[in-house]
Amino acid sequence: MSNRESRSNLLVQQGGTVVTRWSVLPTALLTTKVFVNAASFLRIRQDDLAADLGRETEGEADPDVLDDTRIHPEDYDVARKMAADAMEYDEEDLVDVPASKAVADLFEDDVNKLNDLALDDFADELSKVLQAPKRLALYKIRDEMKQPYKEHRRQFVSPNPIELFTMLTGESTRTLDSGLIIPVRVVRVAQDESVLVRLDCGIDGTISHEYRTDNKVFAKLKQGQTLQAMVMDVKWEDFQVELTTQENLILGGDRERRLVRPDQYFDQAMAEQELKSQEKAQQKKTGRPQRIIKHPNFQNIDSGKAEELLSSMQRGDCIIRPSSREDHLAVTWKVDEGIYQHLGSFTHFRLLAGLRTA
Repeated sequence: MSNRESRSNLLVQQGGTVVTRWSVLPTALLTTKVFVNAASFLRIRQDDLAADLGRETEGEADPDVLDDTRIHPEDYDVARKMAADAMEYDEEDLVDVPASKAVADLFEDDVNKLNDLALDDFADELSKVLQAPKRLALYKIRDEMKQPYKEHRRQFVSPNPIELFTMLTGESTRTLDSGLIIPVRVVRVAQDESVLVRLDCGIDGTISHEYRTDNKVFAKLKQGQTLQAMVMDVKWEDFQVELTTQENLILGGDRERRLVRPDQYFDQAMAEQELKSQEKAQQKKTGRPQRIIKHPNFQNIDSGKAEELLSSMQRGDCIIRPSSREDHLAVTWKVDEGIYQHLGSFTHFRLLAGLRTA
């Protein structure tokens, strides 16, 4: 009888008991590819196995304590090496003993000995031999041997109405809450003169008659028209929003509600000090202070760099940059592909005033 046939009859000889993960491979229970993918989830509890067999097994059917962990069979040798090092076993101590004896002894002794292993050095050695990174796998193997099949997932908690609302709409209390002004699209005007609208997230809202604007604009409302409305109340459970378009509320804005509060741990004084230090270093390097101008087209670069940046832009795009003349600015604009014009020099205020009028 061949070795394969012998292993195929193994389950029959043991009364249908799966003793090791490997014992299912040559049988019809799992194919090779399924076994490789599912081996870590095939848990063989050693206590239940001992009670089921009621006797000691020998040979290739010997139980393996690693089958009672999530460690994949392809990493058994690594786990055994880690256990042997943690138990300070020599190679002579592991001759003519079960393959995972060091692991079994570690489980009975103290799995916290694994904390003393230099896993980073071990990972470097393995990566040279296996030509693959193993650092993450080593730490996972260590954690699994310390607490086999530990539940790492947090206890499931049903989402509250606001969390459920956020999951389904993408809106939260930071983007949709009382006092915030948002755009809404008119769906229709009801018979009671309330206005039914739809928000960008897809849910419906209502502007009741008493929350409508005082002017006559609603008499001209059309389906699909966009209005600016302030949120009065959000009914999270019903996915409904109450809004108002009263001018005295809309004109007040919602800047205070949308303002991002500064981090209480941010050291503003130190940040300003570092900025001043950078300006002094730039001035010492170039002989003049670095310009800080809040304009979308301003770049603190020279003419050559300006042409380089404009090469990937559209015709007519321009860059405002420092001029060679002190307290002046220049403009480089793209006339055509490979053609640039440098205009200057302008004073700071005269250039920006010209841009505004343009």
